[in-house]
Amino acid sequence: MSAFESKSSTSWLKTYRTSKGISYPMVFDTTGQVSSLFRAGAVFGNQPPTYVLVDKKGIVRFRSDGEFNKVVQLSDSITVLLGEP
Repeated sequence: MSAFESKSSTSWLKTYRTSKGISYPMVFDTTGQVSSLFRAGAVFGNQPPTYVLVDKKGIVRFRSDGEFNKVVQLSDSITVLLGEP
């Protein structure tokens, strides 16, 4: 089984979520459309979690792969985006 296959199922996501003590909601991109658009996921060599913050124009303004505890950086980036016209 490849790394992509082993990380490409809802059962893997549930196990990963439990093992990391994650309590916030998570989604699984069953079609792969969002993963492809933002080049996120094991098939692109990313390690979870992947955070992608996109502005109103569809431009990625913040991205982090494989790192937890990005609350401050995400909050700061969201605050900046909310202040933009």
